[in-house]
Amino acid sequence: MKKALYGLKQTPRAWYDMLSNFLISQHFSKGAVDPTLFTWHARNDLLLGKQIDATLYRGMIGSLMYLTSSRPDLIYAVCLCARYQAKPTEKNLQAVKRIFRYLKGTINMGLIMSSVTAQQAKLDLELIPKEKRLEIGKCNGRLNPGKI
Repeated sequence: MKKALYGLKQTPRAWYDMLSNFLISQHFSKGAVDPTLFTWHARNDLLLGKQIDATLYRGMIGSLMYLTSSRPDLIYAVCLCARYQAKPTEKNLQAVKRIFRYLKGTINMGLIMSSVTAQQAKLDLELIPKEKRLEIGKCNGRLNPGKI
């Protein structure tokens, strides 16, 4: 076995055999279509977890997505949770609840828009020549160069 694990052409096969025997001894089962896929059934549920109401989960994610405009510290965590909107599990719901607990503790944080931003925008308009300005159309999102 040591020869097989260290440098011979059959190394991957020997490694797979050893891993396969161990997983089967731990009550995993091989997949019928893909023999490299091992699954473990616990009480008629796969290891993936119990599914929850997707409508509730989507509503919670939608509320959090709204908050990301003023709370950039939430963007990464919320986007990770948003990936599982099609089939959310209890584990995903626990992650979303944890974000809400974080929000409860940091209620006074957020971005504040001040008058400096408006002054900076006015200064930018004065510095950029009219022929180089770009306006986004209001109805269909077309770009109209030179119209401000």
